[in-house]
Amino acid sequence: MVGHGVGARRGQLRVRDRAVGGGPRGHDDRAPGGAHDRTLTAKSVAPAVRSTEHAMIRTSLFVSCLLSATVAWGQLSPSAPPTTPLAIAAPNYVTQRLEIVVDRPAAETWARIGRFCDLEEWLPRDCTITSGTEGELGAVRTLAGGTIEAIVATTPMSYTYAFPVRIGVPYTMQHNTLEVRAADAGKSRIVYSFFWDNSVVPPAQREVEFAARRARLMPALQRMKAIVESGRPRP
Repeated sequence: MVGHGVGARRGQLRVRDRAVGGGPRGHDDRAPGGAHDRTLTAKSVAPAVRSTEHAMIRTSLFVSCLLSATVAWGQLSPSAPPTTPLAIAAPNYVTQRLEIVVDRPAAETWARIGRFCDLEEWLPRDCTITSGTEGELGAVRTLAGGTIEAIVATTPMSYTYAFPVRIGVPYTMQHNTLEVRAADAGKSRIVYSFFWDNSVVPPAQREVEFAARRARLMPALQRMKAIVESGRPRP
């Protein structure tokens, strides 16, 4: 049988619970089945109440900060919708790739023509590394005439470079990649690829632009091939 006794006097709440199967009156409270006598006073309850209130305040502040951070991240996240129009309203992205086979293994080919300023031999134009380290991500080369190109990506046998934005010149987002790939029977392939927005070129002139790039740069690939296959050391 379960017995409950409640008595209150001078701010005290006295609760007396007897568990099922409890012993006789006066039995040790710590013994199994004994009575449990708990006295709660206003002085003992107040700290617990204050602790609970503080915990609730801390939780509320944490949730508020979390929501604020979530909103801020949504505004800064790359997935957030753009808030300003494109500088070029209707871009037309295109690619072009030029290739040539070299009668040397890929590692040997890249070791000979893979430096950022090796183009002095195969373009050829004067080249100076003006920032960063030759051949590494972030390297910047300046060519005769003022052309500036910066490495924005690398692999063991390739680099991709881009151009800075200039005042008054439409930004075409052009990125070029020079790469060497392995081919059959100990040979390799030099691949020069180009990505850009040609929307600023009149549609009737776009094929002319492709042909002009090919005519200008295929001789450069042929010079690279000749340099590697000749075994001529780098100057």
